[in-house]
Amino acid sequence: MTDNGERPGRVSGEVAGKLRKEILSGHRPGGSYLPGIRELASIYGVAKVTAGRAVKALEGEGLVVAQPRKGYRVLSGAGDPGNGLPIAYVYSGQYAAGIGSDEAASRRLLEEFQQVAGSNNWSLLVLKSQGRQPDEIMKHLTAARVCGVIADAIDRPLFERMRKMGMPTVAVDNYLDHAPVDTVVQDGFMGGLLAAGYLTGRGHKRFGWLGPDPAGSCAQITERLGGAAAGILQAGLPVDSLSRLAVPLGNLDEAARRTETMLADPNRPFAFFALWQDATEALLEAARRRGLSLGKDFEMVGWCTREELASGRLNGLPGGSAAPLIVWSMSEMADVAVGRLMYRRKEPTQPIACLRVAVALDSERVEVKRGMREET
Repeated sequence: MTDNGERPGRVSGEVAGKLRKEILSGHRPGGSYLPGIRELASIYGVAKVTAGRAVKALEGEGLVVAQPRKGYRVLSGAGDPGNGLPIAYVYSGQYAAGIGSDEAASRRLLEEFQQVAGSNNWSLLVLKSQGRQPDEIMKHLTAARVCGVIADAIDRPLFERMRKMGMPTVAVDNYLDHAPVDTVVQDGFMGGLLAAGYLTGRGHKRFGWLGPDPAGSCAQITERLGGAAAGILQAGLPVDSLSRLAVPLGNLDEAARRTETMLADPNRPFAFFALWQDATEALLEAARRRGLSLGKDFEMVGWCTREELASGRLNGLPGGSAAPLIVWSMSEMADVAVGRLMYRRKEPTQPIACLRVAVALDSERVEVKRGMREET
């Protein structure tokens, strides 16, 4: 191939086509670097400017990315799901801290991603990571030539391998300080703030907190407590008006037992934050065991996904159909995460971001609770 007597645009397009075929066939794998512009020009018998145009065209297609002082790195998958390359969902098979402790809730989130993929006619590769080493997982992902990864748990060694391979990755419903990839999580701080606004607006001055022990925990756990504390301060109350009880997630009986002990204390608060699905269920179950009624004997704000709520998750517990809740949508989380993944494929060098899925105080449930007594 030569530039002599040929239109530069057509020749650079032919070079780009050959390189594209090599990338999509896996001959040039994700994470590898293209030869330098001078070498490419020699290989294809074209001018350097023509080789440069070809590489720039591939960059515009999201097949390669320029790395300062290194050259052009091939992006993993190097294609898009519309052309048959799958998105992978790396499923930990374990409790995801923000949803609920049972695997059924995590599977429901997975189902939302399957729906997003199906609505776009994309294939979704589901890979369970539990018990597998990062190298084994990477072999599966590269063999499938995935064009992006959604993961429900943050595994730094695995994500570092994905980064080196140029594999776009987004973590969902899991957050760590200085996370190595984009993350999409519930807006826990706002959830705590909204809950505090509701309970302080009811005239309460003392509060109970039911949830995981924040000591040594991740930011996703502590930020809900931070939002509640901020809302209490915002209402002009001292932060020590909030007493905390650590309850385990994933063990409803133990969580209910500990909560029941708190409810038996005659000096207990009247208002409670239960800003995890498990904590919500534990409080309602403990109240049932004590013969206490929501509204008459205590008030609360709980936490639940819209999808779990629609499935009747809380209906079997006394007060579950009327308890005020902070709600969020798994479907929205899936949409936001996939949107971010597509953006990351096009803009691989942009700074890592943490995106928040909106939460809201379920207003219909709040209406049901009007007219309850206020604490003096």
